Amino acid sequence: MTMRNRKVLVCANCKRRKIKCDRGSPCSGCQINGIRCEYLSENRPQRSEDRVSKRKEVEVEIGRLKAKLESLERSIGIPIKSDKYSIWSYHPSDFDSRCLGVNPCLQNGKFLAHSQYDSLTSVGTSSHRYYGPLSWTSLVFSDPALYPNLTYRFGEVTRLQTLPSNLQESALFAEKINSEPLVNEQLQLQAKTRSTSLLEKALSIGVPIAAVNHQGIDLTQKARLLLPTRDVVWALIDRFFRNVYGLLPLVDQVEFETWAVRVIGADRSRTTVDKLNLESQMDVATLGLFLLILRLSYLSTFLATSGSQDDNSPETAIVRKDAIPIDVFEVAKLCLQKFDYLRMCNFKIVQLILFMKIYYIYAPELGHTPEDTGSQSLTALLVKMAMSVGLHRDVDYMNKQDLDKKQINLRRRIWYFIIYLDLQGGINNGLPLSISIDDFDTKVPSMEPGNDNSKYDSTERSIPKLISVFHNLFNSFSGELQRIASLRKNIMAQNMCTSLSTWETHIMSEYKLPLEQDKILSLEEYYQTIAYLESRTLLSTIMFRIYLHYEKSNVDFMYYYIKKLILYVIVDMVKICEDMNKNMDTWFSIVPDLFIIPPLESYLHRGIVILQSVLFRCRFSILDYQTSPNHDISMESDTEYAERYKLLLRTFDLTDKLFDIIIGGFYKLSRRYYYSWRCSLAQQTLEKARNGTDYYLEWCKGSETYLKFSSEMLVDFNTALSSILEDSNRRRGRSASNETSTEWESFEQNLNDIGDFWTQIMDNQEIFNQELKGNSW
Repeated sequence: MTMRNRKVLVCANCKRRKIKCDRGSPCSGCQINGIRCEYLSENRPQRSEDRVSKRKEVEVEIGRLKAKLESLERSIGIPIKSDKYSIWSYHPSDFDSRCLGVNPCLQNGKFLAHSQYDSLTSVGTSSHRYYGPLSWTSLVFSDPALYPNLTYRFGEVTRLQTLPSNLQESALFAEKINSEPLVNEQLQLQAKTRSTSLLEKALSIGVPIAAVNHQGIDLTQKARLLLPTRDVVWALIDRFFRNVYGLLPLVDQVEFETWAVRVIGADRSRTTVDKLNLESQMDVATLGLFLLILRLSYLSTFLATSGSQDDNSPETAIVRKDAIPIDVFEVAKLCLQKFDYLRMCNFKIVQLILFMKIYYIYAPELGHTPEDTGSQSLTALLVKMAMSVGLHRDVDYMNKQDLDKKQINLRRRIWYFIIYLDLQGGINNGLPLSISIDDFDTKVPSMEPGNDNSKYDSTERSIPKLISVFHNLFNSFSGELQRIASLRKNIMAQNMCTSLSTWETHIMSEYKLPLEQDKILSLEEYYQTIAYLESRTLLSTIMFRIYLHYEKSNVDFMYYYIKKLILYVIVDMVKICEDMNKNMDTWFSIVPDLFIIPPLESYLHRGIVILQSVLFRCRFSILDYQTSPNHDISMESDTEYAERYKLLLRTFDLTDKLFDIIIGGFYKLSRRYYYSWRCSLAQQTLEKARNGTDYYLEWCKGSETYLKFSSEMLVDFNTALSSILEDSNRRRGRSASNETSTEWESFEQNLNDIGDFWTQIMDNQEIFNQELKGNSW
């Protein structure tokens, strides 16, 4: 029987609960309860099999209603008769039905007020840096247990910096400065040792430095001397369009290769490039683009975390004969400086600046990740330049006849990639986006006959899916990110919790993490992984702020959100870090890992902050017990006292084990990625203060921040932590009695050696130049 579509007047949730719906979008009922509001079309009668398929959904709804009822009872002062129905009292196995998409709000107060933390921080003696409300730094500044640690370490370094100059140059001072990563933005790190083994290490992981003296030679000569032999150049060009282009579809292959043939020749023999045939000023801009593409292609030949080159790559044997040194980036910047780009711009300059921005983020030796607040300044410049050449307008709406299908398609791709870079900075910092939904009408690029920009059909078919991921992320998060960044309008807690619930439901249905054992990621799965990591980073940041928000007013809600963070975020990160240790080189054996690492670093960094927050509070509470004059007597005579003390020790121990697993992921990445090393070293510094006593008993005396969990909460929390570790042990084939993983300790032991390597790369390039003279590059 055919039925007509009927106009839907009640949302799905109100209909299920049989309550009146005010037909809003969202309706007030869904808004109050912090759940997603949907209006489903009614075009057929419900069948019996439909009712059966809804059983699981009903069970989930019952769990959510219990949680909502609990929160309402507490908000109006009704005492809870049994912890059985507490908002936070559920077994970890029931997490999906009780918590996913449920973010209760106690009161509709202000949330994410910019005055809640010190957003403007001194850098050195004459500069400042502003941290947005979603940056990891602002999370630390907002946390009363973590923020004093920054001032604690900063005060120690400041004292050393005021010593007489002769003492500043001493070995003790140099060693002390090198051990202070939390403030190393204002310090000049110095290399401690220089050895041939470190030079070989630089080459082995793709960050060699050329033995070229650039003084006294012109730009084209500098570029030519840095280029490898012709066979390597063309091998890298081939690799870029076959393996990397699906992630950076920002040039036209035919146009680029035609330019390369004219400038360096079509010869693929093992001969040096003796001349660059540059004919116009625009060739200089393309030369900078050319150098960056070669460098990114070269980096893609290295396996994810091992730092070795992929033996299965057809270019590896050729590329190993020659390297693309990190100096090419400096020459690319010189190419840009040949143009008065701050006054006038064109399409080719936009392409060059876009690739420079990309290199800043993804190059392992730079570490200008999206977490760096300064990274958005270049993005803002890039956005305005793109607008100045009309990339934000679709040519279909302007009746332009002088652009062919390929050019139109390329313009659309570049614009949406710039949108993603802008959004990425907003997610990681909470600073205002440079693009709003009303600023552009550029169409999402699609695959049509004659508009392909590369010669690989499979890649061309995948690229619209990448752009679609960027577009969906922007549509999902840009509006709320702009409200979070607003200084004049405070977000209300109820609205934030509602948005969080909507995002959780959306992410759960749209983005999956396709990282499985022995699985090689396809391009489409790579896109999904990027979207998953970006969205989870935002959710974990918002949720952590809600946890801090309720710590001041309601212990039950505070505990609800920290437990949710553990079971929603930390459990996810533990599995990623374990799998990364075994499978990363397999996952990215075709599509390079280069573009997945920055969002992965940001995500893991949030997890570390979450666990440090619990650990510091727990340590405060433990020392409060231990320093009590009657501690020993109470342990013998007061059962409740002794039990709570043992629970706190257990909480600290379990949380620390999870911390070791996640920081172990950073340790592994730090062997190749400079930013991961910086994060690892910073957390190591925090850990030293955390496990000592001076910070708690002296520096924070009178302003202690204790773990406010009740004994029942501690039991529940330890159950959640234990369940994660038991699953981890089961996956790794370890016994429950042997929870400590010594494999992460080996990374910590090597952290200083890795630091010696990175400080030489960052601060002693001229030393490398001298020692590498005579080597074949």
